Amino acid sequence: GLMLPSGNDAALALAEHIGALLLSSQCGANLRPSSRHGGSNKQPSATDSEKRFVRAMNSLANQIGLRNTIFTNPHGLSQRSNQSTAADVGKLASVALQDHVFSKVVNTSRHTCTVEAADGVAKSVEYVNTNKLLALGYEGVKTGVTPSAGPCLCSSMRKGRYQLVAVVLAARSMEQRFIEVPRLLFWAWTTLEAFGAFSAESHRPKRLSNFISRDC
Repeated sequence: GLMLPSGNDAALALAEHIGALLLSSQCGANLRPSSRHGGSNKQPSATDSEKRFVRAMNSLANQIGLRNTIFTNPHGLSQRSNQSTAADVGKLASVALQDHVFSKVVNTSRHTCTVEAADGVAKSVEYVNTNKLLALGYEGVKTGVTPSAGPCLCSSMRKGRYQLVAVVLAARSMEQRFIEVPRLLFWAWTTLEAFGAFSAESHRPKRLSNFISRDC
């Protein structure tokens, strides 16, 4: 319920759970009151857990070079200080796609599972991916829409040894994002082919920056 539709509630639940684990681990020892100094060993609050998780998000963002990204919540809903760029979203997707489980999830068109409500009643739920490009052979990654960023789409396509990621933010409409991303990827593939990126003598992938001018 997190990556197929946009499960903001699932993002918050994960943040509260993982954040609590971080607070109770050695990694979060400096944030936890110490019983040696008269502190309490009570369980961290949901708010404290969420804040700890967001700190971990920003730490990872810094590690992978997302220089223009600041996370202020785990789900991405608009806040004035919650920001990123198309380039940073592309970098994040490139890293995430290296994880087999993540790659499999974002390539899933629909998933059915059984969930149990608080009253113990079980029911079958089907989650449908909102990314229409999956049916056309694209690989993930995520749709999104917020009042400030507008309709967004991050998607990927593989060709030979190459996998390219394209990101569109603030598309003119919900449908336009599914038009603009294929256009971007078509331009990228055409540019690579024009500069011989797929030649037989290429024994290993070359950096895209080797072929595309910084002025593009």
